Amino acid sequence: MTEQEQIEEMAIGLEEEFVLCGTLSSCGTKRCSQCFSKYLYEQGYRKLSEDSVVLSREEYEKLRETIADLKYDKFDLKNEISEKDNKIALLEETIDCIKFNVGFARKETAREILQTLYNYPHEWHEMKIKELAKGYGVEVEE
Repeated sequence: MTEQEQIEEMAIGLEEEFVLCGTLSSCGTKRCSQCFSKYLYEQGYRKLSEDSVVLSREEYEKLRETIADLKYDKFDLKNEISEKDNKIALLEETIDCIKFNVGFARKETAREILQTLYNYPHEWHEMKIKELAKGYGVEVEE
């Protein structure tokens, strides 16, 4: 309802109220402010506090739609974050597994090299070390 429509509605109601209150009322006046105040109060008109906000129906609907959109966006973002958290957790598990496998492979490689060196006489060490290094695809400095 526009401001003008509200003013016209109040005017009609006040005219009706004052016709009914045209005789002397309990307060002794023809135009009783008590009657006027009571009528406005009964019609739902209130003094708004300073922190109150008055919205038109259109503004209210737009605000409600915006809030609904934000809730939907928030839901989508939570899902995206959850998916990314799951991917991160999976990557962290993969990294841990790779670290374990690399460490295990290093130990196995060292064990194999040392075991092989232990099994050969001293004069064969240099030749066998180079052979083992070649087998692992690395070079050994002399």
